[in-house]
Amino acid sequence: MDDIFFGILEADPKAHIILLESLARSGSQSKLTKRQSHHDINGKRIHFLPPLPFSDYMSLLCGGYANVFLDPIPFGGGVTALEALSCDLPIVTSPSQTTVHQLGSGFVKAMRLDKTTQDHMIVVGDSIEEYVKKAISIASSPSLRDQLSLAISSNKHKLFEDSHENVIREWENLLQRLFDH
Repeated sequence: MDDIFFGILEADPKAHIILLESLARSGSQSKLTKRQSHHDINGKRIHFLPPLPFSDYMSLLCGGYANVFLDPIPFGGGVTALEALSCDLPIVTSPSQTTVHQLGSGFVKAMRLDKTTQDHMIVVGDSIEEYVKKAISIASSPSLRDQLSLAISSNKHKLFEDSHENVIREWENLLQRLFDH
């Protein structure tokens, strides 16, 4: 994710990255800060927050502090991506060969958004440049962000309230694609 974070910060001087410090990953802040020294970036634009109570965390996601959710590569956001979508927050995701990371793009596809809307949020392949470009495009364009948020708002019921048969079929398709590779 370093290349994505630094790519965003280098390309957009207004960008800020907010990361939640995990209890399991203590020390990641100092590691990222050390790697950042190799880039010409103002370190005050990367914000580490301590673990938050769930209500505070959801307020951060849903309260207008975030313009776009970055589905982390190669791990995938999983539940976190669902939480972002529940707030109508656009996500940028890049499906990879790992099961967890395919969840973000699967969530976007499960809402059955039109192709243009999906194309704004799903990176094809593993292109860091395309990921950075899409994240900046969403974050810096209020009209695009509003369009994507409206599409998510109008269609997220398909994700959260879909029949179990469709969910099972999607899991079967995912597992088959993974098995075939």
